[in-house]
Amino acid sequence: MELTEYAVLYGTAYIVEGGAAELLQKLAEVYIRPGVKFPPMENPPPGYVVHIRVDRIAGVGPWTGRAV
Repeated sequence: MELTEYAVLYGTAYIVEGGAAELLQKLAEVYIRPGVKFPPMENPPPGYVVHIRVDRIAGVGPWTGRAV
């Protein structure tokens, strides 16, 4: 039985209150299509954005530099 690929990220994270709806809109323009409205609601909640500074990546997959 083979393991499924997975990533483990080690680092420091901080959470910013607000800005989630605006970030989702920017990402939707790229990954769904230009002009899409996302989240598809009026006045979405501000939410939270998590910023992560990755120091080390581990796990099982090609990003480890070792054969799986």
